[in-house]
Amino acid sequence: MDSSEEFYLAFTFPFLFFLSFSFLLFYTLYLISFSFLSFSFSFLFSFFFSLSFLFLSLLYSLPFLFFLSFLFLSLFPFSFFLSFPFLSFSFLLSLSLFLFLFLFFFFFLFLFFFFLSFFFLFFLFLNFLFSSFFSFFPFSFFLFLFPIHIY
Repeated sequence: MDSSEEFYLAFTFPFLFFLSFSFLLFYTLYLISFSFLSFSFSFLFSFFFSLSFLFLSLLYSLPFLFFLSFLFLSLFPFSFFLSFPFLSFSFLLSLSLFLFLFLFFFFFLFLFFFFLSFFFLFFLFLNFLFSSFFSFFPFSFFLFLFPIHIY
């Protein structure tokens, strides 16, 4: 072994060891930080998305409550409505039927947005579960099963 080979072995092996060690260290830190960042971004996205659907459900429940109170208030002074000829009993019945169908529609919209918010919260829980257990396996099969991940 001549001096050039000794020089090569003396300087390349520690450099290659340091390079591979730093690569493994930074790749591990990258996986930890990226899994944490992806979890935090997906948590924020899912949380605000579910909150927006919850807000929409409450927003759709406000006309429901408003028209329900209007229906009760309109049925309370029953003699006042019967005193006018154009506000007869059939008109009041058709009005209450129309309001009932309208409220039924808004109630189902409220239920739809309300359960959709819980659906996104359930996927948020699944995201937390699989990102905490499988964060070091970015090519695992579980990440393809749940496409809410940002990986």
